[in-house]
Amino acid sequence: MRLLVLLYAHTGREDALRTFEDRALAIVKDYASVQRHQSPAVLGETPLDAPDEVHLLDFDDEGAFENYRDDLRTRALTPERATSIRKSIILRLA
Repeated sequence: MRLLVLLYAHTGREDALRTFEDRALAIVKDYASVQRHQSPAVLGETPLDAPDEVHLLDFDDEGAFENYRDDLRTRALTPERATSIRKSIILRLA
């Protein structure tokens, strides 16, 4: 199962987003392969709401994704996530 994740930081909280993602992706790596792009380059005119980070995550299956989401370490990051990420968009690619 391949997911494309677009992450948007709260204004002025870009460093907090990166710190949070360092911690979260350390957990994700127990369940999936990860490609991470910080401040991705946008071709052409820059949209007003470009993401601060883009991740491509490859889970073996839906169960691996659910196991990541249910991991106690992931749940422990919920407050930090709320203060660093204002919006996330998750697209299932395959």
